[in-house]
Amino acid sequence: MNGCKWRKLTLFLTMAALLILGPAVAAAQANPHLVVNAYRLNVRSGPGTSHAIIATVTGGTTLPVTKLQVGSDWIQVASSAGPGWVHSRFTVARGDFSSVPNQYTRSDIGSGAAIPAGAPYVVVNT
Repeated sequence: MNGCKWRKLTLFLTMAALLILGPAVAAAQANPHLVVNAYRLNVRSGPGTSHAIIATVTGGTTLPVTKLQVGSDWIQVASSAGPGWVHSRFTVARGDFSSVPNQYTRSDIGSGAAIPAGAPYVVVNT
């Protein structure tokens, strides 16, 4: 084959790969997840170092995000051991976090923190 035919074949194969893989890659990028940016990272049972370690993951591991804690650097993720919490300092955020539910810490009560639209809430009037 001459050079022109090779270039056309390469272009055709590249376009075919983009058509096949493009939607899957776009969907993965839209889903909120964290990529571990440390040698190892502990996944804990709650948001803080006082909580038990339920799993340890290695650098490069992708963890789907399930919940954010307002006013904190801790993020709930889905891990092989079930739901757990990791500190965001040791991760790189990827995807769209706009639909991830928020958890308010006890210190947020009465602080004027906005309640997301559609979120359940209780008003105490004493």
